[in-house]
Amino acid sequence: MPAPISITINSKTYSIPILNGEMDNLVQQMVQQKEAIDRNRERMNDAKVEYNNSCNALLLMYIQQTGQYPE
Repeated sequence: MPAPISITINSKTYSIPILNGEMDNLVQQMVQQKEAIDRNRERMNDAKVEYNNSCNALLLMYIQQTGQYPE
């Protein structure tokens, strides 16, 4: 039998034993969903870094071209 899975709902953690194939299938689906969330979070973090780099580059270009900070 597969190891129990821990899930958290409303700040309460439950350890749920996997009793049958239907539950195991649902757990596998949950694992895939969690992996997708993690991949999306990583892509979002990368996009934030790229955006911040672009903002910094734009500010630097403005300062270089005008010799002053924008208001």
